Amino acid sequence: MEEISFWDQLRKNVLQGIKVAADRTDEIARVGKLKLDLFNLKRQLTHEYSELGKELITYLDSVPKDGELGLVKDFLEREAEKRNLFHIASLRDRISVVEKQIIEVSAPQEKTGTDAPKQP
Repeated sequence: MEEISFWDQLRKNVLQGIKVAADRTDEIARVGKLKLDLFNLKRQLTHEYSELGKELITYLDSVPKDGELGLVKDFLEREAEKRNLFHIASLRDRISVVEKQIIEVSAPQEKTGTDAPKQP
């Protein structure tokens, strides 16, 4: 009977190891995809900041120089710039959401106990 018990235990351990490896692989894949999404969002955000800066410089170069602070306010009240600022805010919100998702997916899964440290 001991041989059967040994083989049954070995089979159980191997299957459990395969399940843990599959779960971990799935977690790593999800984190990788989220990090790629995060990279793309940050790249888009950098592009939007750059475009907004270019538009501001172009606008400031095209108007007289007295009262530049008022000119910046006028610039930011233009519809195109309002859309740019809204898009920037939206990207920043999406970045925040993806960063939280990465943390959630990367956190040890305490429900299954697969990543929890064993107590001595």
